[in-house]
Amino acid sequence: MKIKFEHSLITVFLLCGCNRQTGDFLSNPRKIHGEAIAADCLIGSPVEIVCSDSYLFFYDRYDGQMITMLDAANGRRLRRFINEGQGPDDALPPLKLSVAEGGKLEVFQIQNGRMREYDAGSLADATTKDPFRERVLEDRPANVRKTADGFVGIGMYEDGRYRLYDETGKAVGAVGRYPFRGKDMSAQEAFFLYQGVLCASPDGTHFALGSAYCDNLEFYRVEKGGATPVRQYETVDVSGHFDRQVILDDDCVMNYKAACGTERYCYMLYSGEKFGERHVRSTGGKTVIVFDWKGNHVRTLETAETVYSFCVDEANGILYAVTRDGEEGFVITRYKL
Repeated sequence: MKIKFEHSLITVFLLCGCNRQTGDFLSNPRKIHGEAIAADCLIGSPVEIVCSDSYLFFYDRYDGQMITMLDAANGRRLRRFINEGQGPDDALPPLKLSVAEGGKLEVFQIQNGRMREYDAGSLADATTKDPFRERVLEDRPANVRKTADGFVGIGMYEDGRYRLYDETGKAVGAVGRYPFRGKDMSAQEAFFLYQGVLCASPDGTHFALGSAYCDNLEFYRVEKGGATPVRQYETVDVSGHFDRQVILDDDCVMNYKAACGTERYCYMLYSGEKFGERHVRSTGGKTVIVFDWKGNHVRTLETAETVYSFCVDEANGILYAVTRDGEEGFVITRYKL
C-alpha cells in the first residue's frame, strides 16, 4: 500500500507554524566550553546518554551488560545493569533510553517492542535488585517516548507518521503525515527516508521529531486520546532515494542526530555535514538548537567537540555529552549552560 501526503495537514501546519529555514537558527550561536569527566567509566561504545536528578545513565554495551549508571556530581560509577540475553530480567539490544515524569528511566527494546520503567533513585543502591515495570507495545515501533496518557511511537505505519498507545501498550490511534510533496511511497520508504530523532517533555504533554536527512522538524501537543500539531519547519526534501536501503545524494545535508526534552525546552543536535564530504552518515554534530515546546526558536549553542549523544540537567544548567578524545576514546563532557 502506498501513502500520500494529505493537503489538509498542510493547511493545519500553515496556520500554526511557519516554514523557516534551519539556516536561520545557525547564526550567532553561543559557544559553550566543556570539561571531560569520568573518562574511565566508558568501557564499551556509548550510544545514548540520559540524566535523572543527579544520575547519568548511558547505553554502553560491553561484556554482556548494557547500561551504566553514574553519579554526575563526582563521576563515580554506581552500577552496571541489564544483562544481554533472553532471560526474564535480560534484554535484547539495541536499546533506546529516555526519562519520564518523576525521574523514571525508560528503556525500550526495539527488537521486541518492550518498554521497561525503572525508578532511578532505587537503582542508586547497587546492592539491591533492579525491579522494573514492563509493557509490550503493539506493532513494534522503532522508537517510543512516554506521554501523559500512554506512549507515542514512530515506525513503518500506513495510517500515520506517529502511533499513539495507551498505558498498557495498546495502539489507540495515529497522527501526522510525512512531509514529502506529492509522492507516493510505501510505509517502509517513507519511514526510512524521513527517519529522525524523537523526544518528549518529561510530563508527556508535548513531543517533537527532527528528521535526519532533511530540515523537517515538527512539534505536537498531546491531548486526551490524541495529539495536535503545533508547529512545523521544513523547506527542503530528502536528497536521495530508497532502494532496500537509504541511498543519499552527495548534496544531502545531515540534519538532526540526537534530541533531549526538558520541562521547558526541546534540544536538537544538528550536524550540517553534507553526505558527499566523507560519504558517511554523520552520527554527531557541534550545534545544539533550542526550542520551546510551542516550536519557537530560543537560542543556539555551539561546542568545540563533536557531540554524539547528550542530555540536559535543566535545574543545574548543565549539558552532558558523549564526545571523543583522541587518546582516551569516548569521554563524558560537561558543559555549563
